[in-house]
Amino acid sequence: MKDPLVLLYTNEELTKIYKEDTPNWYDYNAIETINSQRFVSIAQTKFKNGEEGWLTTQDNLSARKYVYDSHFKPNVSERDKAEIWNTDNANTLILVHEACNNPQSFETILAKDNNWEFFPYIEKASQRWEIKFSDEARKSIFGQFQTLKFDSNTMRIHMLLKTIHNTKYHKSIISSKGKGKHVYYEGIKDDTLDMVVEVAKNGLNEQAGKCLIHAERA
Repeated sequence: MKDPLVLLYTNEELTKIYKEDTPNWYDYNAIETINSQRFVSIAQTKFKNGEEGWLTTQDNLSARKYVYDSHFKPNVSERDKAEIWNTDNANTLILVHEACNNPQSFETILAKDNNWEFFPYIEKASQRWEIKFSDEARKSIFGQFQTLKFDSNTMRIHMLLKTIHNTKYHKSIISSKGKGKHVYYEGIKDDTLDMVVEVAKNGLNEQAGKCLIHAERA
């Protein structure tokens, strides 16, 4: 059975890693990589005798990096893990992972119906952005979000999708620009985000984003 204090510390670090408004101020490659024994030692030091013990900044960062690394499969490169960390995309990674593994998520439904990889695809800025928007997708969105701008019967589908995606992922997934009486929509062009989606789909273990301590890694 896992030490409950170690699990508590793991959950604390998970919150710091995946909280979207907490930037990583330290470069991933500048932080020491530690093994499971060292992680347990740090956790036990933190809660020594039932009180918070003193840890160095390097201890805290190394432990956080260990928890972060434990969620990836071996096929994910150090370069990709570093880029996700350094660009503060860990939260996005977990949100995409959870959506991809939920067949009822609005992202999964829309991607399947419209043949998107994951995020809405707009080949070029378009006033006539064609979208297949099923009742199932509508139900999924309004089952998850309550908005002041839209009700469940709205026909402003383009603006709804822009608002929902940009709000959930804290990024400009879809942009819009008025030109005369018309509104043109455009999709984001971001190689890092494309990589994040690929890793979220194929590079994370089943417990990603949850409390998990792996056995000693080779």
